[in-house]
Amino acid sequence: MIRYRVMPILPASSITHQHLLSTIATEMTGRKVLRVVDVGCGGGVLTRYLRASLPELLPGCEIEVCGFDISDFAPHDNTNLEPDTVTVRSGDPWPYRDQSIDVMISNQVLEHVGDHRFFFGQIARCLKPDGVSIHLAPVREVMYDGHVCQPLVHKIRNRKLACRMVKFFRAVGFYSHRHASILPRQPGQKFPEYAVDYLARYCNYIPARDIINCARAAGLSVSFDYTPYFYTSKLRAMARRPPRFIYSRHRHIENVSAYLLRYLSSVTFVVRPQGR
Repeated sequence: MIRYRVMPILPASSITHQHLLSTIATEMTGRKVLRVVDVGCGGGVLTRYLRASLPELLPGCEIEVCGFDISDFAPHDNTNLEPDTVTVRSGDPWPYRDQSIDVMISNQVLEHVGDHRFFFGQIARCLKPDGVSIHLAPVREVMYDGHVCQPLVHKIRNRKLACRMVKFFRAVGFYSHRHASILPRQPGQKFPEYAVDYLARYCNYIPARDIINCARAAGLSVSFDYTPYFYTSKLRAMARRPPRFIYSRHRHIENVSAYLLRYLSSVTFVVRPQGR
């Protein structure tokens, strides 16, 4: 069993980034060459963090970290992509050769994917036979949406009812001025309307079971390995304790706990070619 190690690594700007770094390091210990792709990399903050930190955790490994994003998906009517970011349009093949990638990751991306079958089909095509794909994201079961800072509203398909729910939850204190200021809106719209419009336009929550089925249809297996460590990482940060960058493994506990934790926040999907 691999035991925890505490190492002096550049502080992450987000617990999600630190958790993904730790998961990659745990999975890839012993590799000599490593090619990592950040799927839906956005402004590249996670990509840059992995470039700086992975060599410290995997000394002697030749590491390449790159990212790409979808050019026709620009939340907030603009794009924060760096000039050298590789982009494709929705539905186009991803810009990587077949079976050429060791690790494919995404951070808070799955809830924005329009076609999950295509998404996992591309992962199955690009991933090496001994590769792994790691995705940290909330699913439809989650009780609170972090994009508009409202509970339950992402589950409601009826626009009028969803707007009424936002008005109610805002009245009892569920409101974020920060999120209200950055969400896209039409002139004259109030928070309930543009919050609901954002969820309808930019989010596509599906249940964890549907994500698993889409991955399996592409020839991939799925587990919830490492999910509890995302939460213990948050607790360690709150207690001002140093993060742990190599996880020990308790797969049965990890997978069982994910069925409860998916109602609270993000879960970790670990995707591998079937047969591994």
